[in-house]
Amino acid sequence: MSATPSPLTLRQLPLPVKLVVSVFLISVGLGYFSALVQLHFQHASPGNPMPQVADVVARFSGVTWPIPAEVKREVPRSHLQRLLEAPESEPWNGTGSMAKAFTTKSTDWDKDEEQTLRPQRDGERLTLIAWLKAGAPQEAYDKDAFPLATDAKAITGDYLNDDKTVKIQTIINDRCVYCHGAGGDQERYSFETFPAISKYTKVKTGFPSDPAKGKQLSVEKLTQSTHAHMLSFSMLFALTGLVFALSSYPVWFRIGLAPLALIAQIADISCWWLARLEGVGPYFAMAIMGTGGVVGLSVMLQITLSLFNLYDLKGKLVVLLLFIVGALGFGVLAKTVILPTLAAEKIEMDATNAIEAGVEKGQ
Repeated sequence: MSATPSPLTLRQLPLPVKLVVSVFLISVGLGYFSALVQLHFQHASPGNPMPQVADVVARFSGVTWPIPAEVKREVPRSHLQRLLEAPESEPWNGTGSMAKAFTTKSTDWDKDEEQTLRPQRDGERLTLIAWLKAGAPQEAYDKDAFPLATDAKAITGDYLNDDKTVKIQTIINDRCVYCHGAGGDQERYSFETFPAISKYTKVKTGFPSDPAKGKQLSVEKLTQSTHAHMLSFSMLFALTGLVFALSSYPVWFRIGLAPLALIAQIADISCWWLARLEGVGPYFAMAIMGTGGVVGLSVMLQITLSLFNLYDLKGKLVVLLLFIVGALGFGVLAKTVILPTLAAEKIEMDATNAIEAGVEKGQ
């Protein structure tokens, strides 16, 4: 009888295969790090490296955390009105705030003239809100004439007609269409015609006054993220898990760690959707921080342990050297880019809030 062949392990792979596997694992690690950077820009409050509990609950459940004792109801308003009324500190997207379209995101913004420009741009925004509150009448849009908002203290002179009415269509074209028009980043959400705009001017009755509702991911975006994660990340985690499964670590250890990233990802994405439930949703949202942490930790362990298991002592020393160089590089990156960027975000948010408070007080 022939001897039972020993199972294939990573150490038995030819050197060229080992090198390919090593580069793949390192690439996945770098790619996952870039996903954390994207996580900061998508979900974290300005100045925070990663989303906090309140950020995650607001993003997936649409409620303020801790939950206020009472969430009052407000006068119904449209999706566009809510985006224009949300403070500039909210995320720059279709569920946060579009107030920056009149200031720092506008094509002709001059930071050196901010003290003069901000009240004028605030007047443009307030007048557009007044038009929305009036029911977004098409006649005013077609005639490019609507009364100046009563709470507007100033407005850009180019948008005033001879009769002191405001060029409402021109404001939309200048502040919105450059992104929401042909060739723009958000051209699929067109603002080029009144029928296109009217999709976002319909009033939603009973809209809660909780400001965190505006931060919640839409079903459309949540579906897109689910689709991308379940296909692309599942493939990567399956490959890193398979590589680790071929290591020479104890069987019980491989059985536990190899599929862990995939299992945690399924739990993580399930919590995304369960977080939308009334009442219990915020608790599922908080669980996302745990399931996401398990995904990241398991992937890191799969990559690190697999790299060390591939080689003998000399190879392990090379891998260790690469990790040391990577850690030093991250330290330099943190000192020269990450920390200054976080500090700048915090300063910008504080300055914006101070200026907005001054405008509200008429200073």
